[in-house]
Amino acid sequence: MWIRVWEYDVRPSARAAFEQAYGPEGAWAQLFSTSEGFRGTELFVSSTRPDRYLTVDRFVDARAWDEFLAANGEAYQRLDAETEHLTAGERELAVGDVV
Repeated sequence: MWIRVWEYDVRPSARAAFEQAYGPEGAWAQLFSTSEGFRGTELFVSSTRPDRYLTVDRFVDARAWDEFLAANGEAYQRLDAETEHLTAGERELAVGDVV
């Protein structure tokens, strides 16, 4: 299994919209699901900071991710721009095979 883990600082007024867009049934998961190699998205909220979230996007392998991005790069960039206002910051924490 290959994963991407991101951490987000979400604007307090945008928490509901963020959860909708980034959750397992949200716009990001819907876009990723166009890849046969996509295996799901998980969304976590911090127990100590309600404005901090983690997403874990799972693909069968790095090749599936690369193929998804090659086929959907423009849609990915468009959705990223559409959801940018929901966060005050974001960081990629991990990417690669689960060990």
